[in-house]
Amino acid sequence: MRMSGLSLDSMPPLSIPLRFFLSAPWFGVLASLLVMVEPDAILNGRWSIEMLAFTHLITLGFMMMIMTGALFQFIPVITGHSIPGTRKISPIIHITLITGTLVLVAGFLHTQAIFFQFAVIFLLIAVGLFAVALTRLLLSNIVGKEAIFVLRLVNIALFITLGLGIYMAIAYALPHLGINMRLYTDLHMVWGLLGWTILLVIAVSSQVIPMFHVTPVFPANYLKFLSVSIVIILIFGSWDYLSQTNSILANVFEILLSLAVIFFALFTLRMISKRKRKVKDMTIRFWKLALVMPLLAVCIYWLNGILLMIPNNKYELLLGLLIVFGFTISSILGMSQKIVSFITYIHLQRLSMKYPMGMEYLPNMQILITVKSQEIQFYIHITALVTMASAIFFPFLAILAGGILLLDFAWLNYSLIKCTLIYKEARKKITEAK
Repeated sequence: MRMSGLSLDSMPPLSIPLRFFLSAPWFGVLASLLVMVEPDAILNGRWSIEMLAFTHLITLGFMMMIMTGALFQFIPVITGHSIPGTRKISPIIHITLITGTLVLVAGFLHTQAIFFQFAVIFLLIAVGLFAVALTRLLLSNIVGKEAIFVLRLVNIALFITLGLGIYMAIAYALPHLGINMRLYTDLHMVWGLLGWTILLVIAVSSQVIPMFHVTPVFPANYLKFLSVSIVIILIFGSWDYLSQTNSILANVFEILLSLAVIFFALFTLRMISKRKRKVKDMTIRFWKLALVMPLLAVCIYWLNGILLMIPNNKYELLLGLLIVFGFTISSILGMSQKIVSFITYIHLQRLSMKYPMGMEYLPNMQILITVKSQEIQFYIHITALVTMASAIFFPFLAILAGGILLLDFAWLNYSLIKCTLIYKEARKKITEAK
Protein backbone atom coordinates (compact mmCIF):
# COMPACT_ATOMS: atom_id res chain seq x y z
CA MET A 1 0.00 0.00 0.00
CA ARG A 2 1.39 3.43 -1.03
CA MET A 3 0.88 5.93 1.82
CA SER A 4 3.25 8.72 0.76
CA GLY A 5 1.66 12.12 0.22
CA LEU A 6 -1.46 11.30 2.28
CA SER A 7 -2.54 13.54 5.17
CA LEU A 8 -3.95 10.95 7.54
CA ASP A 9 -3.84 13.47 10.41
CA SER A 10 -6.61 15.39 8.62
CA MET A 11 -9.04 12.48 8.57
CA PRO A 12 -12.51 13.36 9.89
CA PRO A 13 -14.10 11.37 12.73
CA LEU A 14 -15.11 7.92 11.52
CA SER A 15 -18.78 8.65 12.22
CA ILE A 16 -18.90 11.28 9.44
CA PRO A 17 -18.22 9.11 6.37
CA LEU A 18 -19.64 6.01 8.02
CA ARG A 19 -23.16 7.43 8.44
CA PHE A 20 -23.33 7.93 4.67
CA PHE A 21 -21.87 4.50 3.85
CA LEU A 22 -24.23 2.72 6.23
CA SER A 23 -27.33 4.54 4.94
CA ALA A 24 -26.72 4.06 1.21
CA PRO A 25 -27.42 0.30 0.83
CA TRP A 26 -30.92 0.70 2.27
CA PHE A 27 -31.90 2.79 -0.75
CA GLY A 28 -30.65 -0.02 -2.97
CA VAL A 29 -32.81 -2.41 -0.98
CA LEU A 30 -35.87 -0.16 -1.51
CA ALA A 31 -35.11 0.06 -5.24
CA SER A 32 -34.87 -3.74 -5.43
CA LEU A 33 -38.20 -4.17 -3.65
CA LEU A 34 -39.76 -1.76 -6.14
CA VAL A 35 -38.53 -3.97 -9.00
CA MET A 36 -40.12 -7.00 -7.33
CA VAL A 37 -43.43 -5.22 -6.64
CA GLU A 38 -43.74 -3.38 -9.98
CA PRO A 39 -41.68 -5.46 -12.46
CA ASP A 40 -43.76 -4.62 -15.53
CA ALA A 41 -43.74 -0.87 -14.87
CA ILE A 42 -39.99 -0.80 -14.19
CA LEU A 43 -39.22 -2.53 -17.49
CA ASN A 44 -41.73 -0.52 -19.48
CA GLY A 45 -39.24 2.25 -20.28
CA ARG A 46 -37.50 5.08 -18.50
CA TRP A 47 -40.53 7.39 -18.50
CA SER A 48 -42.78 5.33 -16.21
CA ILE A 49 -43.27 6.82 -12.75
CA GLU A 50 -42.03 3.60 -11.17
CA MET A 51 -38.85 3.72 -13.25
CA LEU A 52 -38.26 7.35 -12.27
CA ALA A 53 -38.69 6.40 -8.62
CA PHE A 54 -36.33 3.44 -9.04
CA THR A 55 -33.71 5.57 -10.81
CA HIS A 56 -33.64 8.22 -8.09
CA LEU A 57 -33.47 5.66 -5.30
CA ILE A 58 -30.30 4.41 -6.96
CA THR A 59 -28.73 7.68 -8.11
CA LEU A 60 -29.64 9.99 -5.22
CA GLY A 61 -30.20 7.46 -2.46
CA PHE A 62 -27.34 5.07 -3.11
CA MET A 63 -24.79 6.72 -5.40
CA MET A 64 -24.99 10.29 -4.08
CA MET A 65 -25.00 9.05 -0.48
CA ILE A 66 -21.86 6.94 -0.98
CA MET A 67 -20.04 9.59 -2.99
CA THR A 68 -20.79 12.32 -0.46
CA GLY A 69 -19.42 10.21 2.38
CA ALA A 70 -16.39 9.29 0.28
CA LEU A 71 -15.60 12.95 -0.46
CA PHE A 72 -15.85 13.93 3.21
CA GLN A 73 -13.19 11.27 3.81
CA PHE A 74 -11.19 11.53 0.57
CA ILE A 75 -10.55 15.28 0.28
CA PRO A 76 -8.88 15.83 3.69
CA VAL A 77 -6.60 12.84 3.12
CA ILE A 78 -5.26 14.06 -0.24
CA THR A 79 -5.21 17.80 0.53
CA GLY A 80 -4.70 18.09 4.27
CA HIS A 81 -7.78 20.34 4.43
CA SER A 82 -11.30 19.34 5.49
CA ILE A 83 -14.40 20.53 3.70
CA PRO A 84 -15.37 23.71 5.61
CA GLY A 85 -17.77 23.07 8.48
CA THR A 86 -17.61 19.28 8.05
CA ARG A 87 -18.72 18.46 11.59
CA LYS A 88 -21.70 20.84 11.45
CA ILE A 89 -22.92 20.35 7.89
CA SER A 90 -22.41 16.59 7.46
CA PRO A 91 -25.37 15.56 9.71
CA ILE A 92 -27.58 18.19 8.04
CA ILE A 93 -26.60 16.98 4.57
CA HIS A 94 -27.13 13.37 5.63
CA ILE A 95 -30.65 13.77 7.02
CA THR A 96 -31.86 16.16 4.29
CA LEU A 97 -30.50 13.90 1.54
CA ILE A 98 -32.34 10.92 3.05
CA THR A 99 -35.55 12.89 3.52
CA GLY A 100 -35.40 14.61 0.15
CA THR A 101 -34.81 11.37 -1.73
CA LEU A 102 -37.66 9.55 0.02
CA VAL A 103 -40.06 12.46 -0.51
CA LEU A 104 -39.06 12.73 -4.18
CA VAL A 105 -39.69 9.01 -4.68
CA ALA A 106 -43.05 9.36 -2.94
CA GLY A 107 -43.84 12.20 -5.35
CA PHE A 108 -43.14 10.00 -8.37
CA LEU A 109 -45.16 7.08 -7.02
CA HIS A 110 -48.16 9.14 -5.87
CA THR A 111 -47.94 11.98 -8.45
CA GLN A 112 -48.67 14.59 -5.78
CA ALA A 113 -47.22 18.07 -6.29
CA ILE A 114 -46.82 18.62 -2.52
CA PHE A 115 -44.18 15.86 -2.36
CA PHE A 116 -42.12 17.50 -5.08
CA GLN A 117 -42.37 20.87 -3.35
CA PHE A 118 -40.86 19.45 -0.16
CA ALA A 119 -38.35 17.37 -2.15
CA VAL A 120 -37.03 20.52 -3.83
CA ILE A 121 -36.46 22.14 -0.44
CA PHE A 122 -34.72 19.17 1.18
CA LEU A 123 -32.55 18.29 -1.83
CA LEU A 124 -31.60 21.90 -2.41
CA ILE A 125 -30.41 22.07 1.20
CA ALA A 126 -28.54 18.75 0.99
CA VAL A 127 -26.80 18.99 -2.36
CA GLY A 128 -26.57 22.77 -2.34
CA LEU A 129 -24.97 22.91 1.11
CA PHE A 130 -22.46 20.25 0.13
CA ALA A 131 -21.64 21.87 -3.23
CA VAL A 132 -21.19 25.34 -1.70
CA ALA A 133 -18.94 24.04 1.10
CA LEU A 134 -16.90 22.05 -1.40
CA THR A 135 -16.62 25.11 -3.66
CA ARG A 136 -15.24 27.20 -0.79
CA LEU A 137 -12.44 24.69 -0.33
CA LEU A 138 -11.70 24.11 -4.01
CA LEU A 139 -11.48 27.85 -4.74
CA SER A 140 -8.91 28.33 -2.00
CA ASN A 141 -5.18 27.97 -2.61
CA ILE A 142 -4.97 24.24 -1.94
CA VAL A 143 -1.62 22.62 -2.45
CA GLY A 144 -2.74 19.15 -3.37
CA LYS A 145 -2.59 16.45 -5.96
CA GLU A 146 -3.79 16.69 -9.55
CA ALA A 147 -7.10 15.21 -8.39
CA ILE A 148 -7.97 18.66 -7.01
CA PHE A 149 -8.01 19.99 -10.57
CA VAL A 150 -10.49 17.27 -11.55
CA LEU A 151 -12.58 17.87 -8.42
CA ARG A 152 -13.04 21.51 -9.41
CA LEU A 153 -14.58 20.29 -12.66
CA VAL A 154 -16.58 17.69 -10.73
CA ASN A 155 -18.10 20.52 -8.74
CA ILE A 156 -19.10 22.38 -11.92
CA ALA A 157 -20.80 19.22 -13.20
CA LEU A 158 -22.54 18.78 -9.82
CA PHE A 159 -23.95 22.32 -9.92
CA ILE A 160 -25.24 21.79 -13.47
CA THR A 161 -26.76 18.41 -12.60
CA LEU A 162 -28.33 19.87 -9.45
CA GLY A 163 -29.70 22.86 -11.33
CA LEU A 164 -31.31 20.73 -14.02
CA GLY A 165 -32.72 18.34 -11.43
CA ILE A 166 -34.20 21.11 -9.30
CA TYR A 167 -35.66 22.76 -12.42
CA MET A 168 -37.46 19.54 -13.37
CA ALA A 169 -38.60 18.95 -9.80
CA ILE A 170 -40.13 22.44 -9.86
CA ALA A 171 -41.98 21.39 -13.02
CA TYR A 172 -43.56 18.54 -11.05
CA ALA A 173 -44.12 20.73 -7.97
CA LEU A 174 -45.75 23.58 -9.91
CA PRO A 175 -47.42 21.93 -12.92
CA HIS A 176 -49.36 25.11 -13.77
CA LEU A 177 -46.12 26.70 -14.98
CA GLY A 178 -46.16 24.40 -18.01
CA ILE A 179 -42.39 23.75 -17.95
CA ASN A 180 -41.18 21.46 -20.76
CA MET A 181 -39.12 19.27 -18.46
CA ARG A 182 -38.56 16.44 -20.94
CA LEU A 183 -36.32 18.72 -22.96
CA TYR A 184 -33.92 18.77 -20.01
CA THR A 185 -34.21 15.16 -18.86
CA ASP A 186 -31.50 13.84 -21.18
CA LEU A 187 -29.18 16.70 -20.21
CA HIS A 188 -29.79 16.00 -16.52
CA MET A 189 -28.95 12.34 -17.07
CA VAL A 190 -25.86 13.00 -19.22
CA TRP A 191 -24.41 15.61 -16.86
CA GLY A 192 -25.15 13.38 -13.87
CA LEU A 193 -23.67 10.19 -15.28
CA LEU A 194 -21.08 11.26 -17.86
CA GLY A 195 -20.27 14.54 -16.15
CA TRP A 196 -20.42 14.43 -12.36
CA THR A 197 -20.18 10.65 -11.86
CA ILE A 198 -17.45 9.77 -14.35
CA LEU A 199 -15.34 12.81 -13.41
CA LEU A 200 -15.63 11.89 -9.74
CA VAL A 201 -14.60 8.30 -10.48
CA ILE A 202 -11.63 9.64 -12.49
CA ALA A 203 -10.57 11.84 -9.55
CA VAL A 204 -10.98 9.16 -6.88
CA SER A 205 -9.60 6.26 -8.93
CA SER A 206 -6.46 8.26 -9.77
CA GLN A 207 -5.70 8.28 -6.04
CA VAL A 208 -7.07 5.02 -4.63
CA ILE A 209 -5.79 2.70 -7.37
CA PRO A 210 -2.12 3.69 -6.94
CA MET A 211 -2.61 3.79 -3.17
CA PHE A 212 -4.23 0.40 -2.60
CA HIS A 213 -2.84 -1.53 -5.57
CA VAL A 214 0.62 0.03 -5.98
CA THR A 215 0.25 0.98 -9.63
CA PRO A 216 2.21 3.78 -11.31
CA VAL A 217 0.97 7.26 -10.44
CA PHE A 218 -1.64 8.55 -12.89
CA PRO A 219 0.01 11.26 -15.05
CA ALA A 220 -1.12 14.82 -14.35
CA ASN A 221 -1.44 15.59 -18.07
CA TYR A 222 -3.78 12.63 -18.52
CA LEU A 223 -6.07 13.76 -15.70
CA LYS A 224 -6.21 17.36 -16.88
CA PHE A 225 -6.65 16.58 -20.58
CA LEU A 226 -9.36 13.98 -20.04
CA SER A 227 -11.40 15.91 -17.48
CA VAL A 228 -11.27 19.21 -19.40
CA SER A 229 -12.17 17.40 -22.63
CA ILE A 230 -15.24 15.80 -21.07
CA VAL A 231 -16.50 19.10 -19.63
CA ILE A 232 -15.94 21.00 -22.90
CA ILE A 233 -17.68 18.29 -24.92
CA LEU A 234 -20.64 18.29 -22.53
CA ILE A 235 -20.96 22.08 -22.56
CA PHE A 236 -20.96 22.41 -26.34
CA GLY A 237 -23.02 19.24 -26.75
CA SER A 238 -25.64 20.63 -24.36
CA TRP A 239 -25.74 23.92 -26.24
CA ASP A 240 -26.23 22.07 -29.53
CA TYR A 241 -28.94 19.86 -27.99
CA LEU A 242 -30.88 22.84 -26.61
CA SER A 243 -30.69 24.67 -29.93
CA GLN A 244 -32.53 21.66 -31.48
CA THR A 245 -30.95 22.28 -34.86
CA ASN A 246 -30.32 18.57 -35.57
CA SER A 247 -26.91 19.60 -36.81
CA ILE A 248 -24.08 17.28 -37.73
CA LEU A 249 -22.29 18.67 -34.67
CA ALA A 250 -24.45 16.43 -32.47
CA ASN A 251 -22.82 13.37 -34.02
CA VAL A 252 -19.39 14.95 -33.62
CA PHE A 253 -19.99 15.54 -29.89
CA GLU A 254 -21.28 11.98 -29.46
CA ILE A 255 -18.16 10.60 -31.15
CA LEU A 256 -15.85 12.76 -29.04
CA LEU A 257 -17.62 11.79 -25.80
CA SER A 258 -17.48 8.13 -26.78
CA LEU A 259 -13.74 8.43 -27.44
CA ALA A 260 -13.21 10.13 -24.08
CA VAL A 261 -15.04 7.31 -22.27
CA ILE A 262 -13.08 4.66 -24.20
CA PHE A 263 -9.80 6.43 -23.47
CA PHE A 264 -10.57 6.61 -19.74
CA ALA A 265 -11.54 2.93 -19.51
CA LEU A 266 -8.58 1.60 -21.52
CA PHE A 267 -6.03 3.86 -19.82
CA THR A 268 -7.22 2.87 -16.34
CA LEU A 269 -7.20 -0.83 -17.27
CA ARG A 270 -3.64 -0.38 -18.52
CA MET A 271 -2.59 1.25 -15.25
CA ILE A 272 -4.18 -1.59 -13.28
CA SER A 273 -2.24 -4.14 -15.37
CA LYS A 274 1.00 -2.49 -14.19
CA ARG A 275 0.28 -2.95 -10.49
CA LYS A 276 3.07 -4.36 -8.34
CA ARG A 277 0.74 -5.87 -5.76
CA LYS A 278 -0.37 -8.97 -7.69
CA VAL A 279 -2.08 -10.74 -4.76
CA LYS A 280 -5.72 -11.80 -4.93
CA ASP A 281 -7.77 -8.63 -4.59
CA MET A 282 -11.49 -8.50 -5.26
CA THR A 283 -11.40 -4.71 -5.64
CA ILE A 284 -9.35 -5.21 -8.82
CA ARG A 285 -12.07 -7.49 -10.16
CA PHE A 286 -14.68 -4.85 -9.41
CA TRP A 287 -12.55 -2.26 -11.20
CA LYS A 288 -12.09 -4.45 -14.25
CA LEU A 289 -15.80 -5.24 -14.41
CA ALA A 290 -16.65 -1.55 -14.03
CA LEU A 291 -14.25 -0.43 -16.77
CA VAL A 292 -15.45 -3.00 -19.31
CA MET A 293 -19.04 -1.78 -18.96
CA PRO A 294 -18.62 1.68 -20.59
CA LEU A 295 -16.73 0.04 -23.45
CA LEU A 296 -19.65 -2.31 -23.96
CA ALA A 297 -22.13 0.58 -23.66
CA VAL A 298 -20.32 2.59 -26.35
CA CYS A 299 -20.29 -0.42 -28.70
CA ILE A 300 -24.02 -1.02 -28.21
CA TYR A 301 -24.77 2.70 -28.61
CA TRP A 302 -23.13 2.94 -32.02
CA LEU A 303 -24.14 -0.50 -33.30
CA ASN A 304 -27.77 0.12 -32.39
CA GLY A 305 -27.62 3.56 -33.97
CA ILE A 306 -26.53 1.98 -37.24
CA LEU A 307 -28.43 -1.31 -37.23
CA LEU A 308 -31.46 -0.41 -35.05
CA MET A 309 -31.39 -3.94 -33.64
CA ILE A 310 -32.91 -3.16 -30.21
CA PRO A 311 -36.30 -1.48 -29.59
CA ASN A 312 -35.81 2.04 -28.27
CA ASN A 313 -37.35 1.52 -24.81
CA LYS A 314 -35.24 -1.60 -24.16
CA TYR A 315 -32.14 0.00 -25.67
CA GLU A 316 -32.34 2.97 -23.29
CA LEU A 317 -32.81 0.69 -20.28
CA LEU A 318 -29.85 -1.45 -21.32
CA LEU A 319 -27.54 1.55 -21.70
CA GLY A 320 -28.67 2.88 -18.32
CA LEU A 321 -28.05 -0.51 -16.73
CA LEU A 322 -24.53 -0.73 -18.16
CA ILE A 323 -23.55 2.78 -17.05
CA VAL A 324 -25.32 2.91 -13.68
CA PHE A 325 -25.05 -0.68 -12.45
CA GLY A 326 -22.25 -1.95 -14.63
CA PHE A 327 -19.86 0.96 -14.33
CA THR A 328 -20.80 3.20 -11.40
CA ILE A 329 -22.13 0.74 -8.84
CA SER A 330 -19.45 -1.85 -9.64
CA SER A 331 -16.73 0.72 -8.93
CA ILE A 332 -18.58 1.93 -5.81
CA LEU A 333 -18.91 -1.61 -4.44
CA GLY A 334 -15.21 -2.25 -4.88
CA MET A 335 -14.07 1.11 -3.49
CA SER A 336 -16.50 1.34 -0.57
CA GLN A 337 -15.47 -1.99 0.94
CA LYS A 338 -11.79 -1.15 0.58
CA ILE A 339 -12.16 2.40 1.90
CA VAL A 340 -14.36 1.51 4.89
CA SER A 341 -12.05 -1.29 6.05
CA PHE A 342 -9.00 0.99 5.58
CA ILE A 343 -10.33 4.02 7.48
CA THR A 344 -11.72 1.79 10.22
CA TYR A 345 -8.32 0.16 10.66
CA ILE A 346 -6.50 3.51 10.67
CA HIS A 347 -8.80 4.87 13.40
CA LEU A 348 -8.28 1.75 15.52
CA GLN A 349 -4.54 1.87 14.92
CA ARG A 350 -4.37 5.46 16.14
CA LEU A 351 -6.50 4.63 19.13
CA SER A 352 -4.18 1.76 20.08
CA MET A 353 -1.24 4.21 20.05
CA LYS A 354 -3.01 6.20 22.76
CA TYR A 355 -3.69 2.98 24.70
CA PRO A 356 -0.54 0.85 24.14
CA MET A 357 -1.82 -1.92 26.41
CA GLY A 358 -4.69 -2.43 23.99
CA MET A 359 -2.45 -2.94 20.95
CA GLU A 360 -3.11 -6.69 21.04
CA TYR A 361 -6.78 -6.04 20.30
CA LEU A 362 -6.04 -4.21 17.04
CA PRO A 363 -7.65 -6.42 14.36
CA ASN A 364 -6.00 -7.19 11.05
CA MET A 365 -7.43 -5.03 8.27
CA GLN A 366 -8.31 -8.16 6.30
CA ILE A 367 -10.66 -9.23 9.09
CA LEU A 368 -12.78 -6.09 8.95
CA ILE A 369 -14.18 -6.96 5.52
CA THR A 370 -12.75 -10.29 4.49
CA VAL A 371 -11.65 -11.30 1.00
CA LYS A 372 -14.29 -14.04 1.14
CA SER A 373 -17.01 -11.51 1.88
CA GLN A 374 -15.85 -9.33 -1.03
CA GLU A 375 -15.76 -12.37 -3.28
CA ILE A 376 -19.36 -13.23 -2.41
CA GLN A 377 -20.31 -9.60 -3.11
CA PHE A 378 -18.62 -9.74 -6.51
CA TYR A 379 -20.43 -12.88 -7.68
CA ILE A 380 -23.79 -11.69 -6.37
CA HIS A 381 -23.27 -8.41 -8.21
CA ILE A 382 -22.36 -10.05 -11.51
CA THR A 383 -25.38 -12.33 -11.20
CA ALA A 384 -27.63 -9.33 -10.49
CA LEU A 385 -26.18 -7.43 -13.44
CA VAL A 386 -26.67 -10.31 -15.88
CA THR A 387 -30.16 -11.10 -14.59
CA MET A 388 -31.26 -7.46 -14.77
CA ALA A 389 -29.97 -7.21 -18.35
CA SER A 390 -31.78 -10.44 -19.26
CA ALA A 391 -35.01 -9.21 -17.65
CA ILE A 392 -35.07 -6.24 -20.03
CA PHE A 393 -35.60 -8.69 -22.91
CA PHE A 394 -37.31 -11.49 -20.96
CA PRO A 395 -39.69 -9.78 -18.50
CA PHE A 396 -40.58 -13.01 -16.68
CA LEU A 397 -37.12 -12.76 -15.07
CA ALA A 398 -37.86 -9.37 -13.51
CA ILE A 399 -38.90 -10.58 -10.06
CA LEU A 400 -35.89 -12.91 -9.90
CA ALA A 401 -33.64 -10.03 -10.98
CA GLY A 402 -35.12 -7.81 -8.27
CA GLY A 403 -34.50 -10.52 -5.68
CA ILE A 404 -30.85 -10.93 -6.65
CA LEU A 405 -30.42 -7.17 -6.73
CA LEU A 406 -31.88 -7.06 -3.22
CA LEU A 407 -29.29 -9.63 -2.14
CA ASP A 408 -26.55 -7.53 -3.74
CA PHE A 409 -27.35 -4.45 -1.65
CA ALA A 410 -28.19 -6.49 1.44
CA TRP A 411 -24.79 -8.19 1.35
CA LEU A 412 -23.04 -4.83 1.13
CA ASN A 413 -25.11 -3.71 4.10
CA TYR A 414 -24.14 -6.83 6.01
CA SER A 415 -20.42 -6.33 5.28
CA LEU A 416 -20.42 -2.68 6.35
CA ILE A 417 -22.47 -3.33 9.50
CA LYS A 418 -20.21 -6.25 10.44
CA CYS A 419 -17.15 -4.03 9.97
CA THR A 420 -18.74 -1.38 12.18
CA LEU A 421 -19.52 -3.91 14.92
CA ILE A 422 -15.93 -5.24 14.83
CA TYR A 423 -14.72 -1.65 15.14
CA LYS A 424 -16.94 -0.94 18.15
CA GLU A 425 -15.88 -4.16 19.90
CA ALA A 426 -12.18 -3.56 19.20
CA ARG A 427 -12.46 0.07 20.29
CA LYS A 428 -13.98 -0.95 23.59
CA LYS A 429 -11.27 -3.58 24.24
CA ILE A 430 -8.46 -1.21 23.30
CA THR A 431 -9.67 1.64 25.56
CA GLU A 432 -10.39 -0.70 28.49
CA ALA A 433 -7.11 -2.64 28.28
CA LYS A 434 -4.86 -2.47 31.33
